[in-house]
Amino acid sequence: MSFGLTNAPTTFQRYMNDLFRPWLDRFIVVYLDDILVFNKTLEEHEGHLRQILSKLRESNLKINPKKCEWAKTQVLYLGHVLDGDGIRPEDNKIASIRDWPTPKTFTELRSFLGLTNYYRKFVRNFSTIAAPLRRLLKKETICKWDQDCTSTFKKLKKALIKYPVLKVVDPSLPFVVTTDASQYGIGVVLQQDDGNGYRPVEFMSARLPSEKVAASTYERELYALRQVLEHWKHYLLGRHFKVYSIHETLRWLKTQAKMTPKLTRWAAEIDQYDFELKLVKGKYNVVADALSRRFNYFGAIVHYVGIKTDLQQKVRDAYAKDLIYIELLKRVREALDSEPHYRTTDGLHTTLKT
Repeated sequence: MSFGLTNAPTTFQRYMNDLFRPWLDRFIVVYLDDILVFNKTLEEHEGHLRQILSKLRESNLKINPKKCEWAKTQVLYLGHVLDGDGIRPEDNKIASIRDWPTPKTFTELRSFLGLTNYYRKFVRNFSTIAAPLRRLLKKETICKWDQDCTSTFKKLKKALIKYPVLKVVDPSLPFVVTTDASQYGIGVVLQQDDGNGYRPVEFMSARLPSEKVAASTYERELYALRQVLEHWKHYLLGRHFKVYSIHETLRWLKTQAKMTPKLTRWAAEIDQYDFELKLVKGKYNVVADALSRRFNYFGAIVHYVGIKTDLQQKVRDAYAKDLIYIELLKRVREALDSEPHYRTTDGLHTTLKT
């Protein structure tokens, strides 16, 4: 295949997928010309290697022995380290993130976010943590690197440095999806039980669109479930799995007499999947609940909704008449060092955390 063609990588990837389709995700993973063969025992590994090498020979495809590694218990694959414990980011990439200087241009910021986004599945609340930096890349946003951006930059670095080790997906084990959707966002964990308790395969978190935030609890949960199933479609479609949620409303999905066209469309998409819905109390749904109920999401919502100028002025006028607020504001201004999370901008008092 000629180099430089726009569709050359896609065509080659499809060819490799067709070639190894019976074995994909069972004991082989293929990304373009990078082939990973995995097994639990050396005997199985040797047998599968013979099958793969024979298939390559039949297809007149050649390998470069100098670039191959055989019978390893730990391998580096596409920026990830894989071993018996699970999956973790490559040490060199994490070191690059740790030592990354403060971005001074849009190009530097895009490069940093691009690298961190590649490892977002290791980070709880990645969408929330990175939101202040992503907003700087919007065309209508005035680029201003402030204390919030510096705090976000450091927090994102810290989250990636202290990453959890994710479990390697085992197609023979059932999947468990734990989901929750609050008025601020979606929080989901994909897990498998390998005999040592449930271990995370991947984390997912995302902000809800503003028009969905004002909707009912039922609609939020339905939206979250739809997004999750689409995100992990390659794992979940065509197999039975369990979904844990704290909201009982999803149990009545197929008993609704009337639904809007939007909800009907979502329900039809969800109906493609074979899952068993399990209810779990919020106090036992700790991870997903925490992912969805970050206070940071409220800041993101305000960014989308906006506060009109006349409302801002009404708030300022109310401040001036509120004796309790005046006393509180006086205390904060006199103790700025002990209250670093509070500040006043254009007469409006704000807090950076709850």
